[in-house]
Amino acid sequence: MNYLKRFFAVFVLSLLVIDGGFASDFPFSTSIMGVDKIKPGQRGVAYTVVSGTSVVSFPVTVISVIPQDGDPDHLIAIKAEGPVIEKTGGIAAGMSGSPVYIDGRLIGAIGYGWNFSDHRLGLVTPIEDMAKVFSWTDKIPPFVKSVPIDQLEEVSGDYDSRRVLSLSGVGPRAQERLSEALGSQVMLSGGAGGGPVVETVAKLSPGDAIGVLLAWGDVTLGATGTLSALSTDGRFLAFAHPFIQKGSVAYPLTKAWIHHVVPSVESPFKIGSFGNVIGTVTQDRAQAIGGVLGAFPPSVDLAFRLYDRDEKKRSLKGFRVVSDPFLVSKIAPPVFLGLMDRTWGRKGAGTAKMTISFDGGGLYKGWSHTDFYFSPDDISDRVAQAVSGLVSSVILNPYRELLPLGVNFEVEVSSTPRILYIDRISLDKETYGPGDTVEVSVHMRPYRAREQVRKFYLSIPEGVAGPCQVTVRGGGLGEPDGGQGEMDRSISNLDDMLKELSDREKANEVVIELSYQPTVSDDRQSGMLPPTGEYPGEVRRRKIKEGSMRVYRSDYYVEGALDKSLVVLPGEF
Repeated sequence: MNYLKRFFAVFVLSLLVIDGGFASDFPFSTSIMGVDKIKPGQRGVAYTVVSGTSVVSFPVTVISVIPQDGDPDHLIAIKAEGPVIEKTGGIAAGMSGSPVYIDGRLIGAIGYGWNFSDHRLGLVTPIEDMAKVFSWTDKIPPFVKSVPIDQLEEVSGDYDSRRVLSLSGVGPRAQERLSEALGSQVMLSGGAGGGPVVETVAKLSPGDAIGVLLAWGDVTLGATGTLSALSTDGRFLAFAHPFIQKGSVAYPLTKAWIHHVVPSVESPFKIGSFGNVIGTVTQDRAQAIGGVLGAFPPSVDLAFRLYDRDEKKRSLKGFRVVSDPFLVSKIAPPVFLGLMDRTWGRKGAGTAKMTISFDGGGLYKGWSHTDFYFSPDDISDRVAQAVSGLVSSVILNPYRELLPLGVNFEVEVSSTPRILYIDRISLDKETYGPGDTVEVSVHMRPYRAREQVRKFYLSIPEGVAGPCQVTVRGGGLGEPDGGQGEMDRSISNLDDMLKELSDREKANEVVIELSYQPTVSDDRQSGMLPPTGEYPGEVRRRKIKEGSMRVYRSDYYVEGALDKSLVVLPGEF
């Protein structure tokens, strides 16, 4: 079988019904025909939108009913004809969910077709298969947990798993990264800005254009499709195939405006825009999507503030992402990269200072993390990598859910290498005794600027003797791991995890550290030997407290690491 494509649609509601041979608890608002009543040669009519919001129809002929191994149980092969199909070049992506009627009874909705083929041919998902999405339990907002990957359904058959999402507000690099992260084809579209308005009471009919959103605001990510069926209790079905097949979900359902249908040798496709939010998609399954009108899902708010130090310009972008931690962790980093590309207006070397703040989600006073970054090639990508790590660590933490949540990114960026180099170091003498103070002179030089000299003072702990070493380095370069290979414990709560992240070294720090080994006798008598199995943050806190480490925070990315040896004579000498 040639590869099949999914004609992308958007929202589905819980449906189940009774008619020609099958039973369901979805009270359809129209008469239904079961797949067992469908025969080759029967004539029917399909409904969709090809321009604006006006629903048009086109005739179809049943070619065959094809059994499937899995969900859906059958697919109905059809041939579409008439002026509408001639104008569009065939069944187009975006017609997913277009309802098909025979003798005034709903048989299902268009869901699939073949690429690089006769685009008049398509496959209809039977309505009884679509209605099965409501046999699953909805996870009602405001707090919706993600379905683990290994619990997701698989669509049977040799189908093309490529999905098409529409992206606006960012550029090609974000498009590429999102395609990879979501496992779906993402296409750039025009227009974005502002969030959709909530419409509490919406009037819809089968065949109307709809949309489903993963992100909205100054950045929009989602897909448009066609409404398949409505129930008398406010539920709906759409798409006739999965959206991204995440199971029980809570995604915004919107109205949609269709600008044009573009003919294509591979597959015709609709160009559409998202309208008002009118409901919530609660099920994203192999057969269809389904949900409820008049209910509205929660979201994670994200704000992006950029200060361009070169141009002295500030910009602010805001958007929302569906309240799914796994999707937030996948969507946020590529969108961050895209916003950097767009608002900074360049790609290449540079230095950045970034603060990520998390608010809400039960975080008392919130939590923030600041660090500095430099790249000789692509500073935007370097910072986006850091965003990925931090957002995933916090949002996907194994301790507790952080919803509702707001995430703020504040970035200062410059094309100038704002680097502080450690040129040389010197000590006030070469030999010391336990308890003495070591004076360390550090010569530092900002990029293409005059050298600076600063003095720092380290304390030699009691019980130390023999050769020691003073190291001066940029934060994170050679950060001690505390012998984590011998760990007999793990971080067991969110507060400790955030504290550890906060205490890690930052790239703008000059770290002045005394490395030593206590004598065996002192170790046995006083327990001065530094314990193994410490996390880096614990090592840092202990050494700062005892005076064997000092930290100088600069406004630069610090580069370099230098060592100086000294000798600590035993106390009796």
